[in-house]
Amino acid sequence: MLASMGMGAIVVVLSLCVFVTELHPVALVAAVVWGVVHRRERWLAAGCCWALVLGLWQPAIAVLSMWMLALTRLPLAGDGHRYRAWIDRVEHREALAIWTGSGALITHGLPPLLAWETGQWLPAGEVWLIAVCTATLGILAYAFSWRRSGLFQLVVATTWSLGVLVAAARAGELTPAIVWALSGFALGVISLRLQLLSFGGAVAAALLGGLLFATCGLAGAAPLLGFFLLSSALSKVAKRLRPEVVGKAAKGDRRDGVQVFANAGASLVCAWYLWFFGEPGFYLGVLGGLVAATADTWASEIGSFSSMRPRHVVSWQAIEPGRSGGVTVLGTLGGVLGALVTSCLGYTFLPSSAQRPWVLLALVIIGVCACFWDSLLGATVQARFRVAKTGAWSEAPTTEGMANIHEGGLWWVTNDTVNLACTTFGAAGGLVLAWILAGM
Repeated sequence: MLASMGMGAIVVVLSLCVFVTELHPVALVAAVVWGVVHRRERWLAAGCCWALVLGLWQPAIAVLSMWMLALTRLPLAGDGHRYRAWIDRVEHREALAIWTGSGALITHGLPPLLAWETGQWLPAGEVWLIAVCTATLGILAYAFSWRRSGLFQLVVATTWSLGVLVAAARAGELTPAIVWALSGFALGVISLRLQLLSFGGAVAAALLGGLLFATCGLAGAAPLLGFFLLSSALSKVAKRLRPEVVGKAAKGDRRDGVQVFANAGASLVCAWYLWFFGEPGFYLGVLGGLVAATADTWASEIGSFSSMRPRHVVSWQAIEPGRSGGVTVLGTLGGVLGALVTSCLGYTFLPSSAQRPWVLLALVIIGVCACFWDSLLGATVQARFRVAKTGAWSEAPTTEGMANIHEGGLWWVTNDTVNLACTTFGAAGGLVLAWILAGM
């Protein structure tokens, strides 16, 4: 308990440095050194670094988020060191304590901090709505964190939520933003009920969908829903008609939380920059990431129905169906179709200066190139395993509780890692396209 109070006190001291410009860089360096030296607190230090950098532009939100970080280290939140993977749950008492404390902290701390920063006071009703939404989002991010990153995810989720909702409140659009955020949560619930996602995947979809919808509105919802619903339907059909191919994948057709963020995380980052800087060109990054995810997924699912054996993208030798790094004509056409569908869903939301036929074609090309980039990484660096019992190929390191034989690739490069690289490629391509448009 004393250690938790000590860590919380350190976070509070670092947050106070935001108010003193001269101490800001010193605090940032101190947080980095703290995370390197005290590795058990590296995620807490990473959260402090995130907030300190944000504090250069939005000090009120940064300070409030760091105080919420400190709250998780105080006795109110239990021992504060109970990190769980996102597939697990924290104790209900601890979660309720964090939620209640965070809500109270935002309700009483947000108005004076905003008044100090901008000289404006938000209505009490709007502050209460912001507090409830942000506290809920923060506890979900903390409770279903991945690999001990709960505190870092907490501060990222709260800074994003506070920033978007406060900006919406100032613009008189708080209600639409909250409705869009709730739509994202509804997406997670519906996907769980329809068995499209695992429990962790549904929570990740709720978090990601809520943030993306609140940030981009219908412009983010249309391509994301098109990708998610159509791709999930294709996965279900592929599992039913070609179970021998789907069974070789590491996780099957029900996506988990890591898969959700691997497919849409790059777009989420671009959406954050779109909100933070207000530069419309970042929307092409959002769209490029989703186009790449759709092209890759559709190429895999539609390609599984090919009557011809896939070819290795490097050696061009015939390989067994379902193996990473294989390409087929049918799968390539499926990738083109997927890229075209998602590009069309987002095309109408582009600025009028970007609504040109060649931009639509460029988005499709970006998606297809990202798809081939995924295949190249899958053929070269992705980990490959053989089932010890049957000798069959598999992407999973274990089968029925038994370790598989590592046959090639880097053991830590999973299919999720490759998917993240694919969608990052697509998002980067969209940003390059925006840069070209800005120079015309």
